[in-house]
Amino acid sequence: MILKFCEALKKNKANISLVIPYISKSGIQNIFDFYGVKTSFNIIPLPLFRLETKRYITSRINSLFPFLSLLIILFKKPDVLYVRDPSLLYILSKLKKKFPFLFKNRLLVAEVHELVSDIVPKHIRKEQHKREYFSYSTADKIVAMTNNLKRIMIERFSISTNKILVAHDGTDLTIYKPFDKKASRQKLDIPLDKNIVVYTGHLYNWKGTKTLAEAVKNLDNTILYIVGGSEKDRSDFINFIRRRGIKNVTLPGFVRPTLIPYYTASADVLVLPNTGKVNVAKYYTSPLKLFEYMAAKRPIIASDIPNLREILRHNVSALLVKPDDPEAFAKAIKKLLKNKALGKRLAKEAYKNVKKYTWYNRAKSVLRFLLSTSLYNNHAAG
Repeated sequence: MILKFCEALKKNKANISLVIPYISKSGIQNIFDFYGVKTSFNIIPLPLFRLETKRYITSRINSLFPFLSLLIILFKKPDVLYVRDPSLLYILSKLKKKFPFLFKNRLLVAEVHELVSDIVPKHIRKEQHKREYFSYSTADKIVAMTNNLKRIMIERFSISTNKILVAHDGTDLTIYKPFDKKASRQKLDIPLDKNIVVYTGHLYNWKGTKTLAEAVKNLDNTILYIVGGSEKDRSDFINFIRRRGIKNVTLPGFVRPTLIPYYTASADVLVLPNTGKVNVAKYYTSPLKLFEYMAAKRPIIASDIPNLREILRHNVSALLVKPDDPEAFAKAIKKLLKNKALGKRLAKEAYKNVKKYTWYNRAKSVLRFLLSTSLYNNHAAG
């Protein structure tokens, strides 16, 4: 997501630099190739020690990162510091308050994917809320992933509505050519004579993949492909389906992003089964897979939750079903497998709608939002 968004910023004539932990020059080119980035941009690798601790405490940042980021501010002199990590944002917000001259004529922008205060243990929730309040009050601009997230931030932190832009995730329509279902299945060694249900993405509990596995358990002539997830999560999931006696689920594991269009093209049905039990799933996340599904021209079944209703309409561009309900998902899958005309109609409408959710359009919207305040026309982001 980060690389494709940066590529889109570059295509929109932005002077973009992406700051990441250290990687070799050959590694940078490999990253571009791996994620299918055609328009390269500047990457600044910083020599960091990776800390394997709880993400809500360190978020993989050590003490060198803010120091080196400060050096970038002094010597690179970017017009915009575009920050996705909450811990780094907090540190830069502290620097902005203490040394405001370093940020003169410079925007500090926060891209917000979730509110960490919702997921930390209760005993540090109050302190995390204070950090978030300080960070988002200090930031000049905020880019939120959903309308619901924007609404909650305004209510929780008393932020002006004009300070927050909603910019959902996007997709690259150029890689979703009209892939043939049969050819895609042959390429991936997927059976031609089976109904194929596909999910792509992580296997976190709130993603709802266990609900989906339970949904397909008793579906005849049907295989569920769950594509993605870490090795540990995949191993845990295999143990789960074995305990539950679910035999028609295949887990290819993590694959090259350039292969995802072939998996989605192989599907008879694409499913996004996010839980309705936690805020990150209901309100905050703007699932990358949603836009990939819409671009694939295959019918979609998704949980009927607020953030997905921002994009999808029931029985118009998707079937929306009760979250965390295997029977509801099973019923919807059977409906689409039986009613091909309905599936084609839903897929056609979803594809028409996804054309406005490209990475290029997202980058254009974000740059327009930043230029409404900034004095500059050329931006370098870190």
